[in-house]
Amino acid sequence: MNAALNFTPQKLQGWNFYAKILDVIGTNQAGGFTGATANGMAVFQRDWVYDYEGQIVEIGASFTFNQRKEQTKQRLIGDKYF
Repeated sequence: MNAALNFTPQKLQGWNFYAKILDVIGTNQAGGFTGATANGMAVFQRDWVYDYEGQIVEIGASFTFNQRKEQTKQRLIGDKYF
């Protein structure tokens, strides 16, 4: 289970703050198997399992540039000259 929180303050225009928490209640397991055989006989075999326990917390802030609300579009290229 993951959780995220976003906050955009009214007084600080363009700023956004966030926090993410990954793997809140679980434990992740990952592993693998490697082996080789020669003439029907197992030469070597290796199994492994990794337990990733604990949560990952990420916090950050972002700023948005160029926040103009209104933009006038030119209808023709020569509009600003005539």
